[in-house]
Amino acid sequence: MNRLWITGAAGIVGGCMLRQAQASGRYDHICAFTHTLPAGNLQEDASITWLPLDIGDRSAIQEYARQFPPSLIFNPAAMTQVDACETNQQSAIRANTNGPRYLAEAARGAQAPLYHISTDYIFPGDDAYPGPYAEDAEPRAVSVYGQTKLDGERAITEICADTTPFAIVRTALVVGTGKRPNFINWIIQELTAGRPIRIVNDQFNTPTLADDVAAAVMWLAQQHKTGVYHIAGPDFLGRHEWAQQIIAKWQPLCGERAPQIPLVVGGKEILEGRAVRECLDPSRPGV
Repeated sequence: MNRLWITGAAGIVGGCMLRQAQASGRYDHICAFTHTLPAGNLQEDASITWLPLDIGDRSAIQEYARQFPPSLIFNPAAMTQVDACETNQQSAIRANTNGPRYLAEAARGAQAPLYHISTDYIFPGDDAYPGPYAEDAEPRAVSVYGQTKLDGERAITEICADTTPFAIVRTALVVGTGKRPNFINWIIQELTAGRPIRIVNDQFNTPTLADDVAAAVMWLAQQHKTGVYHIAGPDFLGRHEWAQQIIAKWQPLCGERAPQIPLVVGGKEILEGRAVRECLDPSRPGV
């Protein structure tokens, strides 16, 4: 049986992966793992089984591997809240380092290729070593989030090297549809509430659509690609410029109700240690 595992299947990227995998018809069975099962009818498609999973629970992964041996694993699940990782380091280690390690063990045991989603935060994004970063750039994390994600990459490499096909797919500032929080949703929420929007004018990113990340991972898996890949949007944007573009697109849709709210420019003092040039270079000849 051709069985796909997708962790974080209720998240922004995981949800896109689930929809695209289901539409492709390539898989006999999809195990859709999520930390908390979403409400509603989850069994509308007989090929999908929704399952609760804390990816930091090794015994749970081992048990699922016995019940539903994977043919292929996609792992977008992570603890991505940068500030929360700083204040709850053990939870960050559990999700971002131990989880990938345990999934790599399951992948090796089943000889199932593993495609792991990582982040631009494994790089510092500071003035001394700014992005955009190529795939062969030397990592140097400066936050708990970045370090735990980097340690997760290293755990996968250690366990799967020379035994199991794997790819590490780094992405940056992922946005998508749905109710999960992201930069676009936050801007619209603040506009709707009539609150001033304070945006830094010295932080730059390569915003990336969740659907594009999912499609890229699907393609890499279909082509049996391995190694490290950077999947990021083509535009190198400042947060302030991007916020202005979002507002310009959103306000006309509101007609006369559109609030005219000026942006309040901020600087590094409100970044709380976050990177200012955290961008990925996704260019790779021949891919």
